[in-house]
Amino acid sequence: MSMRSVPVAALTVLALVMLLSPASATPSGPEHADKVVHAVLFAALAAASRYALLTPRITVLWLAAFAVITEILQGVLPIGRHGSVWDLCADMVGVALGLSAQSAIMRSRMTARDTSRYCSRTPSTGSSNAGSPPASTNFSNTPANDGSRSSLVSR
Repeated sequence: MSMRSVPVAALTVLALVMLLSPASATPSGPEHADKVVHAVLFAALAAASRYALLTPRITVLWLAAFAVITEILQGVLPIGRHGSVWDLCADMVGVALGLSAQSAIMRSRMTARDTSRYCSRTPSTGSSNAGSPPASTNFSNTPANDGSRSSLVSR
């Protein structure tokens, strides 16, 4: 098991304990608070799954199966709980939120990384290359900078 899988495994165990505990062991709260718990728990599972490098499709599939199985178990086990379609819906909303949040975080990290690449100092000269293109850029198709308008108008 890779280290990236540890959060998924830990959250899965936590989810099983929370979702399959006897009703007498679960705290009561405001009406529908359990839906928020379901959504947050499955959002965390979805984000952890993506961190573990599972594809979004695999993440949705395994979490949908996990949600269905836990709801069925809540209904058939003698733990004083019942399965709920609304809990299942909250689970899937959580999956969508977790995938969306993880995707937004990754996009912002990529943008920050790309921005820092062009705004960093080069180690060999110590000069700033902010605003200058990478060294591999080919300018062979650009018009000559000889001051003539014809080279600019022809483009």
